[in-house]
Amino acid sequence: MHEYRTNRGFRTITNATVLSSIGDSLYNIVFIIYAASLPFSSLAVSLASMAGLVPTLLGIITGYWADNTPRKVGWIMRVRYTQAALFVLLAVAISHTASVGLFLLLLLINIVSDTIGQYGNGLTIPLFKRLVPTTALNSAFGFNTAATETVQMIFQAVGASVIVILNHNYVLFGLINAATFVCSAVVFHHAHATLSKVDHDWQHVGPRPRLRTSLLSVWQLLQRNHFLLSIILLSIPANILASYVTALINLTLLHRRTLWLGNFGTTVAVVNILFSLGIVLGSLLMEDIFRRYRTLSIFALAMGCMAALGGIMSWQHSNVVMMLLAIFAMAYTIAKINPRLSAITMTLVPESQLAAMSGVDTTASMIGVPIGQGLFLTIANLINTTTAWIAYAVVAAILVVVTLAVRVRLTEPAVGDEQAPAA
Repeated sequence: MHEYRTNRGFRTITNATVLSSIGDSLYNIVFIIYAASLPFSSLAVSLASMAGLVPTLLGIITGYWADNTPRKVGWIMRVRYTQAALFVLLAVAISHTASVGLFLLLLLINIVSDTIGQYGNGLTIPLFKRLVPTTALNSAFGFNTAATETVQMIFQAVGASVIVILNHNYVLFGLINAATFVCSAVVFHHAHATLSKVDHDWQHVGPRPRLRTSLLSVWQLLQRNHFLLSIILLSIPANILASYVTALINLTLLHRRTLWLGNFGTTVAVVNILFSLGIVLGSLLMEDIFRRYRTLSIFALAMGCMAALGGIMSWQHSNVVMMLLAIFAMAYTIAKINPRLSAITMTLVPESQLAAMSGVDTTASMIGVPIGQGLFLTIANLINTTTAWIAYAVVAAILVVVTLAVRVRLTEPAVGDEQAPAA
């Protein structure tokens, strides 16, 4: 919070990110509602839900582009204006009679916007490193995450309610999203002088390396830094478990009314809000008991919370309080990992490779998600949810053991003037 109040550059990046998140949060939930209203709703909702994976899988390429883009501040503003133009186009298109072809066009616009948005986010990473003191990186990343998560939690609920009040006016929501991207660009424009000084301090010199060369450099860096490599490899199965939990909880709630808080819809809403609240508090409260814990220790604890959730949900006599406590604990511990890992990455990785490293991390973390979700959901549907939760708990428990074994062999690097955590 101190960095946000006193550091104009950091405040600019955070405010612009929050503004973009407002539009995205509103539109994402509304687009799912739009897809569900179509004659081919099952196909539409499935494609809309899966579309978000495409930009993530392209993270390596967008990171490479971002690292090799000069005059990053100017390109950040161009990206936001381009996203605004895309959603104006979407608002015009969505007013036409629904068809499979029109839906695929809308889906393509959304994917393109998210992909170039990811490229724009990559452009801010070197600026972030230059603007924030090394010793404040962990708390700064935590505040940024908390602000974004809070906005997403609030405006998803707002979007789902307001779209009904406005009689499903999808055109208006497309224009609102476009407006938030324009506002994000304007925020960068007002701080252009401050950001340009930082941007001017580092510009790409010499010919742009090929993508293959850039990725080889990142791989060589990871081979030299076993801590970062281990975290990325452990993130693959961890993200499979984390991304799968909501879908499996929803399936379980459908068949187990004893876990309901009144009705199915209310229970799902409470689960989502509690998970988001755990992420927000975990990101904001960086000076809690976990401050002195090593990142891999927190990682193992998060996996332990997942194993506990699996055990609770596989027990037929479990109650809703136990479920909600496990979900909150899991979210709170997960929220401790990403800000700290981002701070460590920003400290260890050269500025010229920051966005590419971020892209590799994002892509590697999410690449196994479709396979994992398909596996667990297949178990839940073909056998039952209890068996799926048992499998979930077993995989999470194995990850706890593996993480603790890796922790013993590795030394966690310190960030700035901080000592490396001991626990």
